[in-house]
Amino acid sequence: MPNATLQEIWLTLKPKHQILLRYLAEIVHPEIADHVEKYVSSELNANQFSKCLRQLRKLDLIVVKSPTNSPDTIELHPVIREFVRRQFTHSERSHYISAIVVFLDRDIVKLKPSLSAEVSYHILQIWTAKAELLINCGEYLKALSVLDE
Repeated sequence: MPNATLQEIWLTLKPKHQILLRYLAEIVHPEIADHVEKYVSSELNANQFSKCLRQLRKLDLIVVKSPTNSPDTIELHPVIREFVRRQFTHSERSHYISAIVVFLDRDIVKLKPSLSAEVSYHILQIWTAKAELLINCGEYLKALSVLDE
């Protein structure tokens, strides 16, 4: 899709839609809607989030994945994700990345006491997602510290 077309779509979106897209552009892997709602809660209330999500799904900007025996997950279409990331500098993106990292930290704090020699894929996924977000934000030393942990 040409960049000019994507730019026109972006400019027609309401600011609340753009906020949700900016958060979704920073998410490392598909997430359930409840998690995404928590990430954006400082900027969108539950009703605003639900409405924006529905409208963006109707525009086919969001991909819904339905894994077996798991709740549906959402993510941006890869072309849209790349477009949104290119529109903003690392410093402009860091606010959204930081908000996601805060919630990942909360999950990590909850999981630490239950860690043993055998760590599940889900637990490792939280740590690697945090490290990747920190790398995307230019926080390389923090990312290394997370991986070391």
